[in-house]
Amino acid sequence: MVWRWIHSTRRAIVLAVGVVVVLGPLGGCAMWNKDRWNLDRYRDERAVDIDQRLSQDRSIVPNPF
Repeated sequence: MVWRWIHSTRRAIVLAVGVVVVLGPLGGCAMWNKDRWNLDRYRDERAVDIDQRLSQDRSIVPNPF
């Protein structure tokens, strides 16, 4: 009974390692390419410019005091 449990556990571990070895190199680097996932390339240039200006630290209206 114990031998059957050890054998099935070993089979599961070997299967998991096999899946990692086979699929490991296939996924990854292309998913983390920032240029690919940057949605600004689909936006209008004016909208990107306004968004960049609004995200700056300077005040939009000068302090009158």
